Order: sequence, then structure tokens, then C-alpha cells
Amino acid sequence: HRGRSVATALVAAVLTFGFWMPLEAATTLVPAGGDLQAALNAAAAGDTILLEPGATYVGNFVLPVHEGWTHITLRSATDDALLPRYGTRISPEYSPLLARLKSPSDAPALSTAPGAAFWTVMLLQFEPNTPTLNGGIISTGDIIALGNGGSAQSSLDVVPHDIVIDRVYVRGDPVVGQKRGIALNSALT
Repeated sequence: HRGRSVATALVAAVLTFGFWMPLEAATTLVPAGGDLQAALNAAAAGDTILLEPGATYVGNFVLPVHEGWTHITLRSATDDALLPRYGTRISPEYSPLLARLKSPSDAPALSTAPGAAFWTVMLLQFEPNTPTLNGGIISTGDIIALGNGGSAQSSLDVVPHDIVIDRVYVRGDPVVGQKRGIALNSALT
């Protein structure tokens, strides 16, 4: 009987304490050529998504809505000791240590879903958008668009908020220019 009561107590303790233990945040490395949008969609509050330094991720990536009030962090996987400290401006010399996001069109390389919140985007490089010809006019668009600023944001529940953009290197096209580096149509950014 003694063995059974110890086992029962152990199972009860594991079940009791198992339910009270906080979930640990996940860290996901998206390798060059990996599916960054899938990683963004799968991330949960407190998670970190690391991108391979020097790799270029081409697409029109969207920060989705997620549950919780803890930031999800999207950043280069480079060791912090090799990058500028918090509160220090990033410069082109750090470019080789950063992962790059690039749009294949004039649409933003990174944008937000309506109501997206609690994201930190840091220590990344954003390349110029690919210029497109629209009715004889070259269009380059916004590189990063947080919210859309149009009629789609007609109520506060769809305005993206609590977004941190920290030490990112945003480069416009040196020949045709760029409409905007970061469009801030969001709250608490």
C-alpha cells in the first residue's frame, strides 16, 4: 500500500504543479529560405523568432493578431554583443550581421493585420521595395506599413498597437527613391 500511496501522491503533485507552471516562451530559428510567414502565424505571446544573419527573406510578411499581452520578438539571430546596445542608433556597418526583409513588389515587406498588437521588430535590415510601373509612374510604396491609415481603420479595435521598431536599418532605393520607410498608422508604437 505504501508504494501505491507514494505513486498516487507523486502523480497528484505532477498534475497539480504541472497546471500551475507558466508556459515557457519558444525561440524559433527561421533559416534562409524558410517560411517566415508560417513562423509569424505560429508564434505565441513571449516567443522569439530569429532570422539567419545575412539571409534575405523575400515576401510581403504580415504581423498577425495573437493572444496575450506579451510581445513576440522578430529579430536577427546575431549575438547581442556584436550589435549596437539598446538606445544606440544602428548604422550601415552592422549590415552583414543583420537578416534582411525585402518586398518582391511595391507592397510593404512588413505590414500588420488589422488589430495586430504586441510585436517587437528589432535588429533587422529592410531592403528597398521592388519598383513597379503603374500607368507610366514608378511606384515604390512603403517598406514597413503599421496599419493602413485608410477607411479600413474606422474603429479602434482594428488599429494595430503596442508595436516596437528597434534598431532597424531601412534602406530606400538609391535611384528611384522610396515613398516611405515606415508608415506609422498604429497606436503606441
